[in-house]
Amino acid sequence: MFIKTLTKNLPIFSNWQTILVTFILEPFFSVLFFYLISPYTNKEKLLLTAIVLTTIYKVMSVYSQIFVHAQNIDILKLIFINKRGFLLFNLTAYSIAILVAMIQSGILIALYSVFNITIQIGLQQLVIITALTIIYTIIISAIVVITFIGAQNPYFGSNLLSGLLPIISATVVPISFYPDWLALISRVLPFWLIQTAVWSGNVNATAIIVYIAVYATILYTVFTYRRKKF
Repeated sequence: MFIKTLTKNLPIFSNWQTILVTFILEPFFSVLFFYLISPYTNKEKLLLTAIVLTTIYKVMSVYSQIFVHAQNIDILKLIFINKRGFLLFNLTAYSIAILVAMIQSGILIALYSVFNITIQIGLQQLVIITALTIIYTIIISAIVVITFIGAQNPYFGSNLLSGLLPIISATVVPISFYPDWLALISRVLPFWLIQTAVWSGNVNATAIIVYIAVYATILYTVFTYRRKKF
């Protein structure tokens, strides 16, 4: 019942202006930015990176809104009281966030079609990119949001990461073009692996597994710590 109440009152669905911004203006300006960024850049790759980046942004944003609203209506204790409740709440939260991101990505593709840009990508590469985007976004956004939930500004972590993502995720150009110091910073988070799969099709299975293991451990530690607070 509290999940139903929560989702009905999310800011993203609160009024037609917010819906207009989310599903029309945000995709439009994203397409405009990536299309005009460079006349010499592979537009098809930029379309894929735009979709990936938009998905990460939107999942993290909606997920963060859900947790902050849960804090505002004082149900965080119910969420953290046991692992099953936490998993159930997160399943609902991420289902909503991913659905919104999918709609926004679909609009992105439709807008890009106006510029006669099509995506030529194999099924295996598409599956890998989609899976990595969802898995890494779920783990990282959970760590960031849960860490700052209850703080004076619970959006601080997600806003900071969102601001850094266009650079540290190697979205505009492959990470191989980065100077060593920036590449080192970018490799702290796993999002560059997604963009590597987009730009070159290369997949480092060992790195993918290591990042998942490391950040899953961090997530469990953060969850355990926050649970004790409630």
